[in-house]
Amino acid sequence: MWRAHVALCARRCIAAHAVILSSAFTPGAGAQSVLVAPSVVVIDGRTRTSAITLVNTGNTPAEVTLGITFGIPVTDSAGAMRLASFTTVDDSMPSAAEFVHAYPSQFVLLPGGRRVVRLLATPPAGTADGEYWARLVVTTRAARTRPLDADDATDVGAARIGIDLEIRSLLPVFYRQGAVTTRVEIDSLRPSVDGDSVHVRVPMTRRGNAAFVGAIHAVLRDSAGTVRASTLLPLGVYYELSPLLALSRRGLAGGVYMIEVEAASSRPDVGGRYLLQTRPVWSRQPIRLVPSRQ
Repeated sequence: MWRAHVALCARRCIAAHAVILSSAFTPGAGAQSVLVAPSVVVIDGRTRTSAITLVNTGNTPAEVTLGITFGIPVTDSAGAMRLASFTTVDDSMPSAAEFVHAYPSQFVLLPGGRRVVRLLATPPAGTADGEYWARLVVTTRAARTRPLDADDATDVGAARIGIDLEIRSLLPVFYRQGAVTTRVEIDSLRPSVDGDSVHVRVPMTRRGNAAFVGAIHAVLRDSAGTVRASTLLPLGVYYELSPLLALSRRGLAGGVYMIEVEAASSRPDVGGRYLLQTRPVWSRQPIRLVPSRQ
C-alpha cells in the first residue's frame, strides 16, 4: 500500500525539496537569516517533548511560523532525491504529524533575538512501539523593498514597492516510542559510465521499525587498491531509496576498477545522539573503463 502512495506523491506532492536536513535558512537580500538548531528533532516516548532554538542573525525582524506536515524522501526514475509531502497519509505509514505540535507556533524574532520552541507529542492511547515521522516546517517572512522598474510604474523616480520574502525549511521529526531498531540493506550496485563520470545507482531497503538516517560513502579504486575518486551523500531511508552517485574518472587509464559503497549511521550535519546506530554495510561492483579524455 505505501508503495502506491509514494508513487502517487512523487507525481502530486505538495512540494518537492532536495532531501537535506537543513540547519539554516539562506539569507535573503534584506539580510534576513534565521538559524535553527538542531537540524533533527527527536522526541522520546518517555518525555514526549523536545525543543529547537531559533536565532535571528540578520538585521531585520523576522516573522516566524511553525507547522507540522508529513513527508518522506523518495527517488525518481533518474535517481534524484526529493522530499515527497502528502496531503493524506495512509494508515500503514507511521505518521506523527497529527499528534506533534510546536509551541509557540508563531512569533516575531528581532535582530539578534533568540527563541526556544517546544515540541510536544500527544500520541493516541494504545500507540504501538516504533518510530513515527513528521516534518517541522519553519517559515520566516521579512519585508524588503526594491525600486520599481519602468514596467511597474510611470513615476520611477521615487516609487518603491515592498516584497514579502518567504523562506522555508523542513526539519525531520522522529517520535520514538518503546523499542526502535533500524538497519539498511544494499542491493546490487548498478554502475554506468557517462562522459568523465562513473555513475552508480545504489538500491537501498530499510529494515526494522525506524528510518535509517546516515550517509553513503562511495569510492572508486584502481587495481592497486588506491582510491581514485570518492563522494559522500547524507540521506534517510524510510522505506526504499535508489540514489544516483557520480564519481569522477577524468584522467584515469583504461582497465578494471572497483566501486565500493558503504552505508553508515553517521553524517556530518547531524549529531550522533540523534541517530540510531547500526553496523555499517558494504557493497562492491567492478567496472571496466576505457581511457578517459584528458
